Amino acid sequence: MSVYANFGVGLPHSSAADRSVGYAVDPGSAQPGDIVCYSGHVGIYIGGGQFIHAGCSTGVTVSSAFTGYWGARYFGACRIL
Repeated sequence: MSVYANFGVGLPHSSAADRSVGYAVDPGSAQPGDIVCYSGHVGIYIGGGQFIHAGCSTGVTVSSAFTGYWGARYFGACRIL
């Protein structure tokens, strides 16, 4: 939310609501800046199959967007701009 807010774009405060903003994109079409939504979590796709996100205990980290732990919880991606 804060990254997009710095560019004047307001986003909802839930992963479910974020999926309804912008328009949906397939994982294979994801571009840096797209929002990636997971079960109870949201991040920003940075390319190369990775996304950046903030966790309560981990701080800001980079993780695999579509495989592994987060891939199993993936709901969808959307392009805002």
